[in-house]
Amino acid sequence: MRFTCNNGILTPYDAEAEKLCTAQDGKTLDMKRITKVKRRSLEANSKYHAWNAQIEREHGYDPGYAHRLNKYMFGVAILRERFPEQVGHVRKMMIGMAYETRLDMMEIMPCSSLFIVSEMTRYMDAIQRHWAGEGIQLS
Repeated sequence: MRFTCNNGILTPYDAEAEKLCTAQDGKTLDMKRITKVKRRSLEANSKYHAWNAQIEREHGYDPGYAHRLNKYMFGVAILRERFPEQVGHVRKMMIGMAYETRLDMMEIMPCSSLFIVSEMTRYMDAIQRHWAGEGIQLS
């Protein structure tokens, strides 16, 4: 099977991409194997957002605060396992920042949207355990 190179990623050959390959001749390219993975479900996504709304109501947080807090407390650690270099760079940028500024950064950092099913399950379990310890029974 023939492949083309697009931004360092090999894809099945496409005549339109031939010019891109020509531009890469003689260069060393990093190869990444891309496998299709099962993404989190819309049902899990809805449940997660309902939980955030419940946490915000019960704690009196501003809208969006629980989402940023959960991403920071639980999501970043899960992402670090799959994307250690990228998350490491973000963590270095956060050194010395105030806690609230770190939470604000979660607004622009993709997290749960990148999760596969097993990661979303771990994320939801961690959130449920933590908030149960705070007296909130998420349903």
